[in-house]
Amino acid sequence: MRVLIGLADTASFPSRLALALQRQGDQARVLNTEQHRYAEQNAAAASLQVLPRAFRWAAACERFGPVGRVVGGVLKTLARWAAFAYAIAWAEVVIFVGGRSLLMGNWDQWLLQRLGRTVVRVYLGSDSRPKYLGGWHPALVDDDEATVARAAKKLHGGVRRQAARVHRMDRWADVVIDSPLGGFFHQQPFVNWHAIGFPHDDSFYPAISETSSTFRPRNVDEPRVRVLHCPSNPLVKGTPQIDVAIEALVAEGQPIEYRKLTGVPRTTVLAAVRESDIVVDQLYSDTPMAGVASEAAALGTAVVVGGYSWSQLKAINPPGLFGPTVAITPEDLESTLRHLVADADARERHAAAARQFVQTQWHADAVATRLRTILSGHVDPSWWVDPASVPVWQGLAATDEHRREVLAAYVQHEGWAALNIPSESALFAAIREQVGDIDGRQSESLSAAA
Repeated sequence: MRVLIGLADTASFPSRLALALQRQGDQARVLNTEQHRYAEQNAAAASLQVLPRAFRWAAACERFGPVGRVVGGVLKTLARWAAFAYAIAWAEVVIFVGGRSLLMGNWDQWLLQRLGRTVVRVYLGSDSRPKYLGGWHPALVDDDEATVARAAKKLHGGVRRQAARVHRMDRWADVVIDSPLGGFFHQQPFVNWHAIGFPHDDSFYPAISETSSTFRPRNVDEPRVRVLHCPSNPLVKGTPQIDVAIEALVAEGQPIEYRKLTGVPRTTVLAAVRESDIVVDQLYSDTPMAGVASEAAALGTAVVVGGYSWSQLKAINPPGLFGPTVAITPEDLESTLRHLVADADARERHAAAARQFVQTQWHADAVATRLRTILSGHVDPSWWVDPASVPVWQGLAATDEHRREVLAAYVQHEGWAALNIPSESALFAAIREQVGDIDGRQSESLSAAA
């Protein structure tokens, strides 16, 4: 196959996948239209880039004031059209990673499909997860009713556009791959993202790729346990709560050396991960092994990830494809860290299990093999997810109390239809159960206003 993967090299997902497809006999190229801050390429991946200079020049121009932004925008538009022409002329399969497209309104998908190309859309989370299930929404829990009403209206506009975009992209895709705890706007069953996974490749860790499987330098005489937290966004990663838990453990005398990094280069983060005993990824996640968690697993470090929906996700996931981090509920963070700090053998067991997982199930070659199976039309029945059957409402990046208040305020001001999901779906029923009698509160508000 001739496979084109883009449009941003987010977390090097396209580059790693392209290299694996190349090893399996396909021809693969990467289209990186955005200079993503978390992209990381090795020499082999860089050789697969399509029009790299054009997009780098456009990004460089955009940094030089208003005139630069205009020039950069023109260059980027021309480069996108050139890339679209390349996709038509060369590719047999086009894989769109995330929610971007080359043309406005996703018309590139429509035309590629009409020309007989296989179009795959892989969502990585925020592009498809309903906005009311992601992020922190302080304005929706404000004491001022007018502030809440404005926030609910604004959120509704974003949700409506997001749902319409997902519907359009799905309609013009031959294969849709998404997370089971985020893909609620899809109107048809889709392939579980965990059945594909994140393609890991040790060549993307050049400082350690030639060392033994035990990557981190260990000092058996070091009495303190090194705990690392490196949030991209401290608020949505639960950093304040993580800080409080670790401060409490230190106060009771636990031998913890706590390090927190944010806004630093990826190489700095990886070096810190390599030197740590425990990585606390985030507290309110809907996947057990994303971003820093998967890279910490690749580096052989024990990883703690908080979330609310692990039992449901394990029931949905294909056997053997649930990332084996230390997946906990947020309330269990302090007790979990206390146990891991005291038990070095437990840390090693968790680290080894996670490392083994990314070396086998999430190795880039294994991911590419499963993707090729999907493209051939032979999808394992356990890989399909019916979005209408998933009842998980807690979402990502906030406490369940905050999410419940957000959903209640949103529905009270904008109505049940603003959820943009079928009323007969399991998520709709779960939200209705959590927020209570919104209809009665709406009636009381209308009566009071009258």
